[in-house]
Amino acid sequence: MTSHQEDYCIQVQAIALTCVERIIDKLEKTNILDEVLPMLGKAKLQDPAILMPVVRIYKHMLGEKKYGLTVNLLATKVMPVLIPVVVSPGLKLDQFTSLVELLREMLDHVARNQRNKLKLEKLSSTEILPTTFSTTAEQSASYPHRPPTLRLESRRQSISVDDVARRSSGANGGSGNHSFAIKWLSN
Repeated sequence: MTSHQEDYCIQVQAIALTCVERIIDKLEKTNILDEVLPMLGKAKLQDPAILMPVVRIYKHMLGEKKYGLTVNLLATKVMPVLIPVVVSPGLKLDQFTSLVELLREMLDHVARNQRNKLKLEKLSSTEILPTTFSTTAEQSASYPHRPPTLRLESRRQSISVDDVARRSSGANGGSGNHSFAIKWLSN
């Protein structure tokens, strides 16, 4: 392609983007997602005549949800295409500033959305735990090591070796036969 043809292609693309910029409010969300976003992604962003309409379109779309510019699209499709343009040698200071401001707005939008999502997940996970493991005052006071939702239907009295020895010594006339008690416990 000759230099003249390349200039002509850039001019046509810049005019098309300017037209899109003017009619974007009249387009349906599906048209924007299916036609406009792919066109913006394929635009020759190194040329300032193309970059500036693209920046203005994205800035406009970022302002309203109706355009379908989701956080996922921003993070995976839009920003990765725009970031390398920041170091383009053909940019002037005002173009660079506009692009960086747009990228910051996009990143802030993504970060805010993701932060809120993570806070909601954390909040919902902490709300589940207290309801699952609720304890009563009686449970925590009498058996602190028992899982809160565990209820024992029948309680077996535990007896120590000394209790058995005392009982057996009382039954045997105080003979204190500890060996009998130990044998009985081990069975």
